[in-house]
Order: sequence, then structure tokens, then C-alpha cells
Amino acid sequence: MKVVARARGHDPRLLEVCAQLGLRTKRVPAAVIVDLPLVGTAPFVYKVPPPLADAVLLVEEEECGGAGYHVGSATVVAGLGGGRMKPFHVLQKKGMTSRVLFAAPEGLLVAKATWSGGPVFGHVEEVTLEQVGDRAHLLRKMVWRGNAQDSAAPYGEMVHAVADRAQCPYCEHVHYGR
Repeated sequence: MKVVARARGHDPRLLEVCAQLGLRTKRVPAAVIVDLPLVGTAPFVYKVPPPLADAVLLVEEEECGGAGYHVGSATVVAGLGGGRMKPFHVLQKKGMTSRVLFAAPEGLLVAKATWSGGPVFGHVEEVTLEQVGDRAHLLRKMVWRGNAQDSAAPYGEMVHAVADRAQCPYCEHVHYGR
């Protein structure tokens, strides 16, 4: 989980400045996503460099887990209301989905689960973004913890999706995105 900046277009000058600052960039349709640097050793505090002052800041998280060596742990992502989101980046290797990235300016719900052959235990965290001057802070709040297979679990669909992903030995698809 991290804070990124979304700058419109593919301005070569911005890409050059980001490279000089050592910032990693990803080109997406009609924009560039820039990974913001952490401030010192402060957890979840990011610096917004001057060339990105007008960019839209986003909370970014990856849906992952299941498949091969990762069976037993999983992460799925939803909007703050628990609704499904469309990923902004899907990387496929050899026909398998290996990386699915989601981002939103207001924040995300992030569900994580672990499984070791018995019940699937999970939790849901609300992650919001606050910007103060040239700093962006990720604020995290635990909103649910328990048995992810419980039919009465809050955020039901999302919690069940993370439980399924944690147990998925052939994970080749997005479990909760749309």
C-alpha cells in the first residue's frame, strides 16, 4: 500500500524530472502514475515533490495472494463503501494475471486473509488519504476482524472473496474487482 500521484498526459519534461528525482513512473492511458517517496522513516508519510503539486494523489494497493507459492494468504481491494472497483493496471505473464493494481483518491478498503488448512482468518482495514502541504499521510483504521468464512461477516462479498483467494491454488483472475 502506498501513495501515488496521477499526472495528466505523458509530458516528457515531467518524466525527465521524475527520473532525476529517482521517482518510479508507470504510463497508463492519458496519464502517468508516479510513486511518491516516503518521508524518512515515518511509516505511511509521503513527500509530494513540487513538480507533482497539481497532480491527483491516490491510495494504491495490489490484489494478490493465492496461486502456487502464495496459497494461504491474500489481499483484495474495494472502494470505501465496499463496492467493487475497476483496476487501473493488470499485468499478465504467460496468460496468468500476476499483478492487479487499484487506486482511489478518497481511500480504499483492504481485506487480508490467512489460511493454513482450517478456518480462514481475515481483517478489513479502511485506508484514507490526508494531504497537508507537501506531505501525504495514509490513515489506517481496522474496521473488522474475524472468520472470513462467516456468512454474517460485515463487508460480506469482499470478505468471502479474500477467503476464496487465500485458498485459490490456480489464481489466474481478479477475485473482487470488476
